[in-house]
Amino acid sequence: MDRVGVFSFARHHPEFYNGVHAKNSKLGGGEMVSWWLDCVRTCLHELGHLLGMRHCIYFRCLMNGNNGPGDSAGRTTFLCPVCLRKVLSVCAGDEFVFS
Repeated sequence: MDRVGVFSFARHHPEFYNGVHAKNSKLGGGEMVSWWLDCVRTCLHELGHLLGMRHCIYFRCLMNGNNGPGDSAGRTTFLCPVCLRKVLSVCAGDEFVFS
């Protein structure tokens, strides 16, 4: 399985859509934490795609689709039971027994 993922920190910056370059921006502590959490969520979401997962349609989940800054505001960092099972299946293969 050969896959490539591309991620940009810039599009998650709070002032990106206002045309402000990250180098010219001053973020407060809370804004910086929020920015990093958004980046972590997107990296984990894209890693799910690298594992072969599609967007989740079952529950509120890390693998839900995202159409821009408005959609990502309520995103969770956690996988739902369906997607968690997919990850366990991919990572453990036949060695993992679901009970």
